[in-house]
Amino acid sequence: MPADVLRPNIAKLFIISLLKFAGTALGIIIVIIVLHLFVGMEVFAESFGAIGVALPELGIDVGVLPSAGAVITLLAGVAIVIFAAMGVYHYVLLTNLRYEFEDEQMKVYQTVAFLVLREQAIPYRNISRVSIAEDGVLAPILSSGSLTLELSAMKQQQVRLRGLDNPQQLAAYIQQRINASLAMAYQQGESG
Repeated sequence: MPADVLRPNIAKLFIISLLKFAGTALGIIIVIIVLHLFVGMEVFAESFGAIGVALPELGIDVGVLPSAGAVITLLAGVAIVIFAAMGVYHYVLLTNLRYEFEDEQMKVYQTVAFLVLREQAIPYRNISRVSIAEDGVLAPILSSGSLTLELSAMKQQQVRLRGLDNPQQLAAYIQQRINASLAMAYQQGESG
């Protein structure tokens, strides 16, 4: 019987990561604007002075501290670089992750540039618990999530399957596979 193959939904993982990053960046920008409006940018000079760093010694004129606009522009540039790095991360690592469900076991493959980095076989009889992992507020909205497989009699105690569509249905599917595998092993034990 051919194996069922499942891959993470990269688009949904990327959207969730992007929204988390955008929320964090927006929070930092709001803090900088509030500091600029209520305290002034001189607070950074005082903060550096408190830890023993004199800004004039670093070549920074305290009278010409950057404006909030310059700081926000700098942060936007850093955000674009981080966003690009996140895109590369999701493309390279997560697009090459797959889960295969066979009759007696499931296999987890992770490859990069056609090289298998990790291949792990997990017999269904070694899965002691299947649970849906908490992935935040956005995962249920996008009907995606992660599953945690708790393992017994193996070196690794748990495996997390990330970025899956409809995790509730997939948990039920894996539980069916576990039950079928245990029933088949029980029948073989009775007849043998």
